[in-house]
Amino acid sequence: LDGDRVTSCDPVIGYLHRGDEKIAEAMTYNQFVPYTDRLDYLAPLANNVAYAIAVENLAG
Repeated sequence: LDGDRVTSCDPVIGYLHRGDEKIAEAMTYNQFVPYTDRLDYLAPLANNVAYAIAVENLAG
């Protein structure tokens, strides 16, 4: 960075922000579970388990 100007950038291949957090804001906890399958097509079960544990921890 040079002040407010970006002078160089190293792109990370494979990273794609799809706005998952914003989509989840309009859903209930149960409605978002099928969406977690699509976050990472190589390990959908890991995303489901991580989401379920996070929701359970938040619920108490």
